[in-house]
Amino acid sequence: MEQIKTLPLNAVKFFYFVAKYGSLSAAAEQLHVTHGAVSKQLKILERHLGVLLFLKQGRNLVLSNSGTILYQCCRRIGKCGSTHATAAPAGTGDFVRADAGDEMVDPQNQPISATI
Repeated sequence: MEQIKTLPLNAVKFFYFVAKYGSLSAAAEQLHVTHGAVSKQLKILERHLGVLLFLKQGRNLVLSNSGTILYQCCRRIGKCGSTHATAAPAGTGDFVRADAGDEMVDPQNQPISATI
């Protein structure tokens, strides 16, 4: 039987707030936690997935391609609660599979289902 690792959901929640509000400080304020707590959760999630979710541009954080996919899926979860995001088994070459369902499409009008 294939074993699938679960995502650290608290870290996903913190990621979502950083992506939504654009900074660690703003996310920390919304979550009523310290800047350090947010940073730690982002590191946990990035380590778990094996990808960078944010890139630094000067003093700002911007979503990487992988971060953009995950953020879109997080937004979809908030709207419908029907998105799946699972870590792929070790050795498959995939990091995370995210399926946002048929209602969410990319700019080419294709359903978003990605491996990051």
